[in-house]
Amino acid sequence: MAEDIDSDPFAAGQLRGLRLLETFRKLLHKQLESRRREQIHPSEDDPRRTLFASNYFSALLLVFYNPVLKSARAIIAASKDSATVRKALGSDVPLSLGSFSEAQHLFDANLLRGLIRSLRGRLRAPGQTGTDARLVDFVKRMIAVDSSFFAALDRISWAVYRRQTATKRVRLHLLFNVLDGTIEDAAITPGACCERKVLAPRIEPGRLYCGDRYYGLDYSYFTLVRNGQADALMRVRDQPEHTVLEEHALSDEARAYGVVADQTVILGPDPQKGQAVRMITLRRDGKLIRLVTTLTESDAVELCMLYRYRWEIETFFKWLKCILGTRGFLAESRNGITAQLYIALIMALMLAAFTGTRPNKRQMEAIQLYLMGWMTEDELAAALSLQKTKKS
Repeated sequence: MAEDIDSDPFAAGQLRGLRLLETFRKLLHKQLESRRREQIHPSEDDPRRTLFASNYFSALLLVFYNPVLKSARAIIAASKDSATVRKALGSDVPLSLGSFSEAQHLFDANLLRGLIRSLRGRLRAPGQTGTDARLVDFVKRMIAVDSSFFAALDRISWAVYRRQTATKRVRLHLLFNVLDGTIEDAAITPGACCERKVLAPRIEPGRLYCGDRYYGLDYSYFTLVRNGQADALMRVRDQPEHTVLEEHALSDEARAYGVVADQTVILGPDPQKGQAVRMITLRRDGKLIRLVTTLTESDAVELCMLYRYRWEIETFFKWLKCILGTRGFLAESRNGITAQLYIALIMALMLAAFTGTRPNKRQMEAIQLYLMGWMTEDELAAALSLQKTKKS
């Protein structure tokens, strides 16, 4: 856990709006200090400026955390009426609508991506418990990869999804550590952007990347992952073009699990242009599921079991949208929307670090009732099923 964050099992005081936002700004400060001169907009040095990056990003965080302020105008009005809100934002003066709108173009959202990456292994979220002993070594290096769409207004021209329609979508790409529930990396792109293209430059040696059928559409991708000294476990289309090099005998356990074929193959129409990979065919509910992996020596049943861990990223996306709430944007620029989604990920990490859990809907409501003063620390601890920290 980060050195700036209290490591007690549970201390409700950490969830107070001011404490959480102060912690966020401490973490952000290190990123701001590391900026090169060319990364700082000239207007930040203007003596008339009253809204800075830390104030703007704090306002975005406040939207996800408090139960009342859900729009830019609401935050601005509250900053005028409440000294407490101004303190929470780290600002001595009220915000203005013009400055708030301008901020989405001035303050680089990549600062927040840097913050997310710096928190890897420091803010630990709830991850896998009770992992099968045979899979522990795999799960330790496993990264689930996927993306999810967020609806955007038709006038947001950069958020292209399908060129033949006016539909606009923003796409959040995520590299998710299934072992401890942390976020390895993230990217925000127009909806039409290719998932494989986003992942390629983010491949790190020693990792095991697990993805759905979209990643398996490009057969050369397995070679790309290997060249990055990493491994892949991907689902591929139902009837992939391939050449069988070797049939592997199936154990009784594999047959009982539903494995119908275990083969070494070369994917694609030309066996001279590919590399050998492992393809396991599994029957589930009358359907065939084909998994392809660079782990050529591993047990077939273990690989099938391992692929199920990919669902961790799906449940995180559902939590992000339905529980934390990321269905509306306070900005329209690419940089502004990127900042808001990065803030949502940071909020998810901080909530999990403070509470030891990823709050469900009822627990999130309990946190908001606590912030409103309608729930005591003991009641909140009970709602989160946590042991309240005793004061010395």
